[in-house]
Amino acid sequence: MPVRMTAKITGRLAEPKVKHYRGLPPELTGGQDLREQMEAPALVAIEEKPDGVFLFRFTANGEVVGDTWHMNVEEAQQQARFEFGELLSEWKAVPPDVHDVAAFGLRN
Repeated sequence: MPVRMTAKITGRLAEPKVKHYRGLPPELTGGQDLREQMEAPALVAIEEKPDGVFLFRFTANGEVVGDTWHMNVEEAQQQARFEFGELLSEWKAVPPDVHDVAAFGLRN
């Protein structure tokens, strides 16, 4: 059974350690930075898939605001700890019958 787990972010960092953007990088837009920084997340989720492990970040409304690929679950958890430190709650396993991981994580 693939691993799926969530953890809430229990506060806000003054300055995020990692920033996620919408849009193309300046190198692809003639040097202009037209990107928009994504909203700070309220939840992170780890999902193990056939092509790797993904660390997703979600707003309080369940909108995806960034994701990263990792080789294993431990690496994804390390990344979450690096980004959010003490603000990261305990990880909770997502039951196999749950389809909306973000909704589950935000209400539990």
